[in-house]
Amino acid sequence: MTGALRIAAIQSSPQLGDVDANLAAIEAWSRQAANRGARLVLLPECALQGIVFHSAEDALAVAVPRTDPVFERLGSLTEELGLGLVFGFLERLETGYSNTAAILLPGDSPRFYRKTHLTELGADRWAEPGDSLCEVMEYEGLRFGVLVCYDVRFPEASRVLALAGADALLLATNSPAGYEGTYDHAARTRAWENRVWFVVANRVGIEDDAAFIGRSLAVDPFGGVVGQLDGYREGMLVVDIELEAARSKLLPGHEGAGYSFLAARRPELYGALGDPERGPSSAPRELSV
Repeated sequence: MTGALRIAAIQSSPQLGDVDANLAAIEAWSRQAANRGARLVLLPECALQGIVFHSAEDALAVAVPRTDPVFERLGSLTEELGLGLVFGFLERLETGYSNTAAILLPGDSPRFYRKTHLTELGADRWAEPGDSLCEVMEYEGLRFGVLVCYDVRFPEASRVLALAGADALLLATNSPAGYEGTYDHAARTRAWENRVWFVVANRVGIEDDAAFIGRSLAVDPFGGVVGQLDGYREGMLVVDIELEAARSKLLPGHEGAGYSFLAARRPELYGALGDPERGPSSAPRELSV
């Protein structure tokens, strides 16, 4: 399918533990995005509850299950506005909670992705990690996958989604000061090395000692930044994703013939990536890990 899909990345400031206020904010941002012609809306990680909790009990107290009425309410909103919605929340489980992204698409059942790579910050400290990467979904011609925050530091996650056919990767994050590399390097690199669009929605605001830096951005499949918001202020970034730009994985060759960098991969050489026994202790002595 040719054409473009308009995506809005929302740089919001969730209120810690206030589900009702954050739900109202998600609805308001979604309506603003629809008014600007967006067909898909990306909000930050933990947009429903915030993230800098001081105990597992505090985080669990505001976590919600997938059966919570909030998803029916937001699902109805996506049908009304005719747009898709991706946002982060703390998901209540039988044995605790996870840091999860919800993907609500009109005419479809809600889908969820549990963050697979956890940090030692905020609610992540007690969360249960997901056991699989996000599935690649298709919406209005765009094939996309979702990552949550720390996932971006692991290039394998983005590459697996690209190999599964993703045209775009959507990153919902809560990145505070000290993590500027996500915007200066990682987003552009993941886009460039996989020839995909890469869209980041980060939050702003302050929770405890964490000052979130915003700088939400969109990167094209060649690693070029096509739009970025300022840090520390709420806002909305709207970009048009050209569907065909990510479909060809060919690089320029001699006499106009292109060649595929994905076809040049050597998976037989990468076995250590899937070896749970291989780590710093088994690394070559000259390698500093």
